[in-house]
Amino acid sequence: MSAKQYFKEIFEKNEKQDPVIDAIRAISVLSIIAFHVVVGIIAVYDHEKAKQYILEMPSVLQPLWHGEKGVDAFFLLSALVIGIPFFKNIEAFNWQTGVDFFKKKLKRIYPLFFVALCLYTIAQWSYFGKYFFSNAVFLNNIIPGERTIIPVGWFLTVEMQYFLLTPFLFLALKRVKFRGFALSVLFLSSVAACALVLSRHSDLYLRPITDLFLAEDRGKFSDLMGRYFYESDLTRFGPFVLGFLLAYLKVIYSEKMSALFKPMLSSTALFLLSTGLILLPITVPIYHPSSWYYRDFSSELNFWTLATSRQIFSTGVFLLILGCWYSGGVFSRIKSVFSLALWRPISKLSFPMYLFHFPLIGLAAVIVFGTTDVKQIASVSFTQGFLIFLLATALTFLFSIPFHLFVERPFASRAKKQSN
Repeated sequence: MSAKQYFKEIFEKNEKQDPVIDAIRAISVLSIIAFHVVVGIIAVYDHEKAKQYILEMPSVLQPLWHGEKGVDAFFLLSALVIGIPFFKNIEAFNWQTGVDFFKKKLKRIYPLFFVALCLYTIAQWSYFGKYFFSNAVFLNNIIPGERTIIPVGWFLTVEMQYFLLTPFLFLALKRVKFRGFALSVLFLSSVAACALVLSRHSDLYLRPITDLFLAEDRGKFSDLMGRYFYESDLTRFGPFVLGFLLAYLKVIYSEKMSALFKPMLSSTALFLLSTGLILLPITVPIYHPSSWYYRDFSSELNFWTLATSRQIFSTGVFLLILGCWYSGGVFSRIKSVFSLALWRPISKLSFPMYLFHFPLIGLAAVIVFGTTDVKQIASVSFTQGFLIFLLATALTFLFSIPFHLFVERPFASRAKKQSN
């Protein structure tokens, strides 16, 4: 196919694509961009101004602090997409299937990742050059002292490590009779894994999360949190396993799911539960230093908030997808919103948008503020923040198109042909 045909694909409706998956993937990447816009604005300020900005943020915008939950949705969707064909043919799954799967994923992801890795490294060679090899082989979160070069590259490192382990999981599931139960237990064990990591690094929960932005040693605290709680295989596998459970239900119990959730009562209960589970972890005001959460700070509450929030959120997304697939009522309206054409292009470009949005947020900020000197920025209004988000999203979308047309899509097409 030509670049012209690839370009048309970005905007054309494809009946083979699931609009629910497309919409959630698009919303996830947009939430991540919004989160990094807010973090970028905070980085402009000194301690007192940053605190004031956080305190003045309207409560309706508080969920922006939880934009990183979009990564949990990415993990769930990745496992869902690869899990469906695996469960359809699980009895025939063998070592060669696993090797072919990993090779295909590597060919699909690595070319664009490597281009991004080179660009980011060259831009700051004096600082990042020595970390290039560990990043290039997806070991930067394991080797002590290494750093992630692409600001969001840790996700790909963890994801590729999960892809490497996926064949082992399915070879084990092939031998298990109650596969749904096994996946459920594995998912629940992710809470225990998060709790274990937190218990070994008590600084992560004994301190307020707001220290990530307001503490004098915020750089050190941020590195600690990133290394042991954000970039760790042990704390991220819950949503990934949940994606496999969702794939299992779709392949094996699709008719039963439809019969279970189709009635209005079941549909309404599912909607309320999924909405509650999604909203609960993103509305707890852990990033607001004057909120009820910190008036009488409880390290125990903080511990369990950190240990369970991504599992709670991903369970809400899990139920939301089930509802859109099998329920009527309110879910029909949600599915109609998810079917809007605007989600498809963002979903198609989500990979390059995820990789390259960081520098384009900076460019958008320069355009909005009209200066590259942060000392001249006395204050940032929420209107300016919104303009930065809109401009950064538009610039990232446009910037991503050539990377999709000439790197991501051709290599993905080649990998697909070679696997058939």
